[in-house]
Amino acid sequence: MSENDQGWGPQRTLRLSGTRAGGPRLALSVFLWDQAPQGLERGPLGAQGSVQFLPLLEGRGTLFRDITDYFYYCQLRLQGIDSMEPRRVSTRIPLTELPTMMRALGFFPSDREIEDMQSEVKYSRFAETGVEVRDVDLEDFIRLYVNHRPVVDSSREELQRAFAALGRLTEDGERVISRDDMLRLLQTRGEPMTEEELAECFTILLGANPEGGTPELETFDGKDSKGLLERMIPEEVSLETFMVDILGWSASARKPSSGAEPPAEPEAP
Repeated sequence: MSENDQGWGPQRTLRLSGTRAGGPRLALSVFLWDQAPQGLERGPLGAQGSVQFLPLLEGRGTLFRDITDYFYYCQLRLQGIDSMEPRRVSTRIPLTELPTMMRALGFFPSDREIEDMQSEVKYSRFAETGVEVRDVDLEDFIRLYVNHRPVVDSSREELQRAFAALGRLTEDGERVISRDDMLRLLQTRGEPMTEEELAECFTILLGANPEGGTPELETFDGKDSKGLLERMIPEEVSLETFMVDILGWSASARKPSSGAEPPAEPEAP
């Protein structure tokens, strides 16, 4: 059987049969894939053009390998996770996959930021060719990631300020935000989200939808969005609940760094 020079070959089937003592004849099938790793090694995903951006990536080699792996996985997902057809490794992914790739790396752009990134690529060659660019290669993706990601990650102190401004103080001295207030703010402030979008996001964050934003093998059913949100989110959300249970931050994020002062409480109106 010939190899696929693009990295993935057609599957082969190994059939085993035998007879169990005193029982019926058994027949088993095992699917095997032919691999041509040289197709990946010489592929332009590792092109030298992206080297100029590597010093701007934390962890450099580790993060670059993660980005490359996500780039390949994105192509597999587009071709169908459960597909048994030969895989075709490309050097580019559609612009529509930019949000998924960015989120996989821990950068969660707003709709406006996504639109800006896509427009930056789409019209990058329009003046010369009159044609819109509809896909992006690894080098362009790394450039977009480096240029658009936040300089400073969200911190406990930032969330403390938000809870101090939006929440109320309990008898135990803890700031909490009611579920209804939090959902109302998410649906009316900044870039408003629909109830269905909120339900989908919270099912992912809380592990009820482990496949990710848009599951590869099924679609999100938002018919009972309100009920889902009420079942998943407690009536009152504290800072600890929001950070650890919802956002999934590690326990080390629960306490401020040594010597750090908590933000001042806002004065009562």
